[in-house]
Amino acid sequence: MRKALAAIIAVSAAAQLWLAWRYYGFLTGDDVEVLSEAFRRARGLAYTPWDIRNLFVPDVVVAPVVFLSRGVSTRTMIFLASLPFIALSSLTIWLVYRLALRWCDERAAIVAALLFAMHWIPLSFGSTVYPRTLAAACVVAAALIVDRWPFAAGALIGVAFADRFSEIVFLAPVLAVILSRRSDVARSAESRRTVEGPPAGSNDPRPFRDSIGGSFDRPSALRLRLRRLRRLRMTGLLLAGCAVSIILTVGIYDWITWGTPFASAIKFAHLTLVAPDFASRVKYQAPWWYLANIVRWCSPALLPLLWYARRSRAIWFIVIPLIVFSAIKHKELRYLQVMIPFLCIAAAIGFTRLGARASCPPDLAGAERDPQRAGRPRSQVAVALVAISIVWDLHGLRLLTRKSQPSVMAAQWIASNPAIHSIAASQLWSYGDKLYLGDKIAMSDVGTPPEKLSEVNADAVGLYETDLDVPSRTEALRANGYAPVRTFRDGPARPVVLFMKRQP
Repeated sequence: MRKALAAIIAVSAAAQLWLAWRYYGFLTGDDVEVLSEAFRRARGLAYTPWDIRNLFVPDVVVAPVVFLSRGVSTRTMIFLASLPFIALSSLTIWLVYRLALRWCDERAAIVAALLFAMHWIPLSFGSTVYPRTLAAACVVAAALIVDRWPFAAGALIGVAFADRFSEIVFLAPVLAVILSRRSDVARSAESRRTVEGPPAGSNDPRPFRDSIGGSFDRPSALRLRLRRLRRLRMTGLLLAGCAVSIILTVGIYDWITWGTPFASAIKFAHLTLVAPDFASRVKYQAPWWYLANIVRWCSPALLPLLWYARRSRAIWFIVIPLIVFSAIKHKELRYLQVMIPFLCIAAAIGFTRLGARASCPPDLAGAERDPQRAGRPRSQVAVALVAISIVWDLHGLRLLTRKSQPSVMAAQWIASNPAIHSIAASQLWSYGDKLYLGDKIAMSDVGTPPEKLSEVNADAVGLYETDLDVPSRTEALRANGYAPVRTFRDGPARPVVLFMKRQP
């Protein structure tokens, strides 16, 4: 099994390395923000970060790589900046394996690692500097260690919060892991009692008693109080670790960068909850949007497996975030990235229960009563469902082919042309903003879709080819003295047409 896990991690890492180099464009403005802040910190790029962003992760994780990568091209530097996130993706695969192993068994652990490694959301976004990759590793690690080190688990949730504020929602299911410890202990004790039976020589059919005077069926008041105190202590340590981590990574770091403790978190809360009409073109989606688009983030073949795992802990890490994220007006599929590891773990638990009729955690009593049942091979149905899910998820990688490679190609051409000192374009983030164009080229956004092209006064104008389907836009540019000079293409990505002023 270790060799299988190593192979899964190696294949995933190799795929992400290739994806990071081949699809060098940008998918959203989020990765451009992270890179721009890292370039500002490491190389002095003239960039003003968005004041709703906490800068701890770009400054601590990405900026050192950018600083050490001096002397290489911008494209190579951005590729190298993705390496920590590819490493975090590989770490998360191992963490998913360990967590599924703890919550179920070896078969579920391998299936969970395989499903997660092949899921298009972590596989694609993990090949970029997209921030939630770190948050996913932190949350899975927190769920894994909370039983032993609740303070450290809370600290990891705090780091996930600094990465993206919305990930604080995962504190609730991690807390639920602590509160569920009693039922797990009781279930294991009941299994052992059924297997072992009463003490030798005893004819008492009633449950045998433990060493402190209680029974497995009716624990003593002292035992109950001790369990409650332990849960209360673990809860306190979890919350304390989370609070300390947030104070350090958000409170103090915001004080250093923005001049006010928790400045970014306060402004983010205002923007998200009070004034949600912001950057994205699609400003509002219905509360049921995630469920309506479930086939985009969860293969239909996984749904039967999730049904078999409906009582597992992993379901909490799916249901609670879905409820909270559905209540927020602005929605994106990438916001679910931290939920995907637990989706895969839950499906793997369902795979084990469907295929071998196993109990997760393993039911010792069931195995003792029916040894053949415990060793029954996986059913062909369960294997087929997992195989279909992997193919379905890999198909989602087509999203990367639509990254902004043509825009980056245009930006590289503009930066190499000494006659161009200003540019007007739609969605400047797709060009990499100042990452490729630098500080010396003036930039202005003509909107999406582009407007008032007759008033543009720049050396070059970059537009998506699809925007030119409206004849009036081309006519406005020509009347303003512009002519097309280059068209940049890369597969199914949106082609970019570059216009320049005609020489008098």
